[in-house]
Amino acid sequence: MNETQLSEDSVACEEAINMNGDIQFVNIDFAYPARPDVLVLRNLTLTARAGEITAIVGLSGS
Repeated sequence: MNETQLSEDSVACEEAINMNGDIQFVNIDFAYPARPDVLVLRNLTLTARAGEITAIVGLSGS
């Protein structure tokens, strides 16, 4: 029997929808929960083009 164990931090989500086209993010801010006062992304705007791979990589390269 295959069962998935979800942690308390897990977020329930619905089945993924098959989408075509670009995804645009506009004016995004992000901070890690452990340091909510330190923004690691500030006012980020980017377009993820359909069929391409897009990554945001920090100084450590992780």
